[in-house]
Amino acid sequence: MNQLKEILSRYRGNCPAYVNLSMNDCELVLALSKDYHLEPSSELVQEVDSLFGSNVVGFEA
Repeated sequence: MNQLKEILSRYRGNCPAYVNLSMNDCELVLALSKDYHLEPSSELVQEVDSLFGSNVVGFEA
């Protein structure tokens, strides 16, 4: 989690951010605090994907 916090802190912005955790038949959605509101960018996607694997980041309007 510390690595994720470090990455997110570099892309602060105005967009609310959520972490979705899925395991077996359960899903948990965590709304991150305003300290982790983000500015969407391809660099953010690349860093988070490298941390967890490809295609783990999504944006919604």
